[in-house]
Amino acid sequence: AKDQDVKGIPNFWQTIFKNTEILCEMTQEHDHPILAHLVDIRVSFPETGMGFVLVFEFSENPYFEEKILTKTYDMKSEPDELDPVAFDGPEIIGSTGCEIHWKKGMNVTHKVVKKKQKLKGKGETRIVQKVIKEDSFFNFFNPPDMPGDEESIDEELE
Repeated sequence: AKDQDVKGIPNFWQTIFKNTEILCEMTQEHDHPILAHLVDIRVSFPETGMGFVLVFEFSENPYFEEKILTKTYDMKSEPDELDPVAFDGPEIIGSTGCEIHWKKGMNVTHKVVKKKQKLKGKGETRIVQKVIKEDSFFNFFNPPDMPGDEESIDEELE
């Protein structure tokens, strides 16, 4: 009876992420168990302004608190006054992710590394913990600031 309650294809989005080249390149092995909780991806359009929002819906999971993660893209669709002939349609001018509230010890976007550090003049060593950024699909929700130079925006999107 439980199998009849399942809608759609089990692990559909996880399978898509593993088997689509561009998405596969964005994900790491440690992302896959989290993506097993991804139940839907939708696009919505804001009532004002130009752009769109990618909405990622997750089932209850042991990794983070939210059930919905979003990334909003701002766009413009007007020719450059200095070069109107080069206009080739709408372009993304910025994006905003969302904050993910990771459950304790579950943040896959950071890794804690321990290093030995020698104390100068004392000959002693101590262990120092440092948090470094870890490659993860979930960095997608914490996008870098967009540069003001439109040429480099195009390069980043390619």
